[in-house]
Amino acid sequence: MDNKIRIYDVNLGPAVKALLSKWMILLIVAIATALLAVIGVKLVKNHIPEHPIADDVEIIMEITDDEMAGELEALLSDEEKSVINICLERIKKLEKTKEYMASAALFKLDPYNARRLIVEYEASADQIIKARGITSQYIDYVNKDDRYKNALSEAVGDNDDSYHISDLISAGESTALSEDDASIVRIQFGIYLLDDWDYETVVNAIRNQIEEYVLPEPPEDETFKFTYVKDTELRKYYPDINILQNNALNQYNADISFVNYSASTLTRSAKILYNYTLKNNGLYEEYNVEIPEPTVTTDNTNM
Repeated sequence: MDNKIRIYDVNLGPAVKALLSKWMILLIVAIATALLAVIGVKLVKNHIPEHPIADDVEIIMEITDDEMAGELEALLSDEEKSVINICLERIKKLEKTKEYMASAALFKLDPYNARRLIVEYEASADQIIKARGITSQYIDYVNKDDRYKNALSEAVGDNDDSYHISDLISAGESTALSEDDASIVRIQFGIYLLDDWDYETVVNAIRNQIEEYVLPEPPEDETFKFTYVKDTELRKYYPDINILQNNALNQYNADISFVNYSASTLTRSAKILYNYTLKNNGLYEEYNVEIPEPTVTTDNTNM
């Protein structure tokens, strides 16, 4: 059997051209898609408001300028902003309370060994209701009128309002009785004395203010009399001083607890802004809140 090799001529040109034409189309489509994607990304970026701090808020520990503070504040909720403002208002109140406790005369008294001056007067009239009506005007003058407080402050040489002399003074009815021809009401004008205050000086100041006081509604009949009785100095334990001092201290501690708790509920971003605001007001050292360390999340999901 004769082995014959047959040779066939195969023309692959049309097939190659057809294949290349399809790949060219695919390549053109791929390039066009990539260009459109790049253009689209640029257009989107141009329409998104930028917050440079937003990407870094989870890693920063503090704010360094007002611009950063404004950017961070824009990211907080209204509730967080409200909590920050409430804390700042309460801190202002705390600072005033501290100043009061540091300077007020009330906190310079020892409640277990305090000096108290009492000046007594008697008001008499033909009827008890008249006597009481007139004495109530003197009592209101002492307890409510700044003229009395200012006169005593000047007498003892302490014109500074921070001393709060009004905390130390009081007036009230002590006894009332009716006799055959008159009704008598005895009233007491009192003041706690600091150790460096002169007793006679304060007595004279009280008497001058009481006896020179012009009644808003003076009595019309001649039966009314207003008479000095005596003055007394007592040194003993006064629980009302203790109560007043403790009330102020308890309120201060309650406000401190409120601020600390409220600040602790803030988010990390809000705490950063809160501390920055405290620094700007010189309050950071005492009222700052701890900023937690940033949380770094690593995505290990297999795609």
